[in-house]
Amino acid sequence: DATKYVKKELRHYLFETQIETWYQNKLDEVKLGNLAGSYVRGLRRYREYYLRYFKGKDVREIRTFHIDEFYRKLPDYFEEVQRERKKAAQRAKRKIVEKSSWSLKYIKNVMGALENFFATLLELERMLSQGRRVPLRHYYRPRAGRGVPAAEPERNGPAIGGHYCYP
Repeated sequence: DATKYVKKELRHYLFETQIETWYQNKLDEVKLGNLAGSYVRGLRRYREYYLRYFKGKDVREIRTFHIDEFYRKLPDYFEEVQRERKKAAQRAKRKIVEKSSWSLKYIKNVMGALENFFATLLELERMLSQGRRVPLRHYYRPRAGRGVPAAEPERNGPAIGGHYCYP
């Protein structure tokens, strides 16, 4: 459908435009007392990771393989953001608390917020399902080697509550 790609309206569907709108809505919810400020501070950090991968992409065209690729690149994005924060802290002559690695809970939170973003887009009808879906599944996997075998999503089912987004 050529009308989906009118240059004037394309900007409205760019990931960075939609994520900013979503984030501003979350800030408004904090002002209303419906969300905790600490939750939105976490979203601000997660947004940095999302933009590293999804910037410039049309939200209507994001598919499961994009989500999976983002998930697999998270450690790289984490390292990049840490380096940038460290440089900024040095310029500002302040200390920064560095994390050595991500916890399973942190990864779950990053992916859960992304799931909430896509669910919100669908809910607000900024994306139409058209029979396609982006399942955010099995991204909270125990790491092998910590005394827990790696989860098998086919047998164990989705690990983030089994929720799916339908772009």
